[in-house]
Amino acid sequence: MAALAVLVFAVAWADGAVPRTPYHAPPVQPRSVLFGNGLSPRACSSWLGDVLVGVCDPTLIKGGFASKAFNAKSNLRATVSGRAVHGGGNRAIAQFVPTDGHGEALVPGNVVTLTGTATRGSVLFVRVRDITKHLYVTGDAMLWPLGLQHGGTVRLTFSVSRAGIRYRLRRPDGTVVGAKLHAGYAGPGVADAVPAVPRSFVASPGVAAATYVAAADARDGKTLCGMFTKAVARRYRQGMTPCWATVAGFIDFTGENNPRSFEDEQLTAVGPLRHHGPYVGVPLTLAVHFTPTQYMPRTGGPPLFERVHDVVWLLRVSGAWRVAKPSLALMAAAYIVRGNPLGPP
Repeated sequence: MAALAVLVFAVAWADGAVPRTPYHAPPVQPRSVLFGNGLSPRACSSWLGDVLVGVCDPTLIKGGFASKAFNAKSNLRATVSGRAVHGGGNRAIAQFVPTDGHGEALVPGNVVTLTGTATRGSVLFVRVRDITKHLYVTGDAMLWPLGLQHGGTVRLTFSVSRAGIRYRLRRPDGTVVGAKLHAGYAGPGVADAVPAVPRSFVASPGVAAATYVAAADARDGKTLCGMFTKAVARRYRQGMTPCWATVAGFIDFTGENNPRSFEDEQLTAVGPLRHHGPYVGVPLTLAVHFTPTQYMPRTGGPPLFERVHDVVWLLRVSGAWRVAKPSLALMAAAYIVRGNPLGPP
């Protein structure tokens, strides 16, 4: 996103009415309970990023190292079936990391068992991953209340599918709860073809451009990849990460120490079409909003709103308009497109 600030061009075109698209954006899904849109108990976030299993009391964490909670050793123990795990902690935070070299994420078949005591306000954090040729699922979750304030055992199981991850936490009293907060990606793997979007979404250059911006705003990687030409879709496939997951991840990619992150964008105007061989360029005017990160200085930081001039280049394929070159509307374009991001393919 840092590149976006220097990629705003003064392009001469006449503003026009915004085309309508029948596309209805799904709700924006959080990518992480630790860092996504303030979802998590924020005081715990910096303590849980590199663990396989974590237990944290956000209220006690806020007290800092001077609080008694950090000096009271925890008797909480964690085991994960099929995994070697080591760790421990205190009443405020307990961290358990893998020692088997198989990564810091649970996989299908793993069962997490916690035994001991934990404060009434403690939350359980886990990360799950299942990546195959036909399935791509990554996610994390926070679950509470654990019911361990008087001691006992809790057992976490989960299942994965293209619809997402389903968590089941059985508490000492026998009751079962799901995740209070969960986030991540779920969908087809790299071996499955990207399904084309409905033809009405890409019926004309203007409608296709409106759909493209709305899908980028929604972090809707599946719709965006369905709009891409086959060549562009292949470019966004990275190893075992399918196009739709790569695109969705890049949209929200902030970068290290960046003072702002992408929040939303709206298409406010389009300009006269441009033609270059078989390609048609649609000039766009975007209203882009950002949200400050912890690295935003108190004064002199970058603006949190920018009006961006953009061009998305389309190609007519089998009677429908496809994106032949991603643009500034897709924040990933600042990192992938070489040369002039507004020029034709």
